[in-house]
Amino acid sequence: GFFLKKIFKIKLVFDFRGLWVEERFDYNIWNKKKILHKLYFKVFKKLELEILSNSDYIICLTNSVKPYLNKILYKKIPIEVIPCCADYNFFKNNKYPKNTARKILKLEKNTSVIGYAGSINKVYLIQDMIDFFKNLQKKNKKLIFIFVTRQTSELKKIINNNLNKKINKNIKIFKADRNNIPLFLSSFDLTLCFIKKTFSRTAMSPTKMFESFAAGIPFICNKGIGDVDLILKKHRVGAVFDFKSGVNSKKNFKLYNQCKKIKSDYIIKKTKPFYDISFARDRYNYIYNNLENDQK
Repeated sequence: GFFLKKIFKIKLVFDFRGLWVEERFDYNIWNKKKILHKLYFKVFKKLELEILSNSDYIICLTNSVKPYLNKILYKKIPIEVIPCCADYNFFKNNKYPKNTARKILKLEKNTSVIGYAGSINKVYLIQDMIDFFKNLQKKNKKLIFIFVTRQTSELKKIINNNLNKKINKNIKIFKADRNNIPLFLSSFDLTLCFIKKTFSRTAMSPTKMFESFAAGIPFICNKGIGDVDLILKKHRVGAVFDFKSGVNSKKNFKLYNQCKKIKSDYIIKKTKPFYDISFARDRYNYIYNNLENDQK
């Protein structure tokens, strides 16, 4: 795109989906101790900055990363924040009543459900989520934790590190494709997601949060990830967890109970205008039309 712009004098939109170069280290793809990987970092950061500074428009996922972008750019370039969005119609058309979803999944009656749907990798703090769940289970023996992921073998390795077999019995693992995600989310009382806090996370907009909203499920996430704190506090559709209080804190049960009281319809109504895929489509169209008009 960068070279085509130079050759044909066309407009270039840099859709900045995240701090890609820094993420190589977060995901352990590159190693900071290796000289070659350090060289990769410098080369790609230089290339990234060159393309950013020669773009006509930049789209990023969070307001949190905007100050960094404005600071490094050679010149002033318009920056639009368009978060990861979810298709609310998809979840509406596939929505199951909670009791129906739990019956299909063969869950015991009167259970309470915490859920997580997504990848199992170094960025997501799976062990901390399990510890958080174990703490809640002390007060609610009917509480279960449902994981929905394609990486079931990786997850089982982590769970097997928990020696308490009684706890392990209350952790359910399901493998599912996208079409079945609404079924699993409908069974949740809340979605839990702890994410490793690094500099690259300032640019992160977790799709799983917006999918949870689209299904009318409250969301708990740890502090300092992209715009998550701001979104949860502004719309009151979940809770922010602070690791300083610890995964074994008595406050956690209070957070859990607060979230359980949030009505499904309220969550959908409050979030849809800002995080439905139609919002993203309209913003992209606005940007493209502006650039076309400038060209003319």
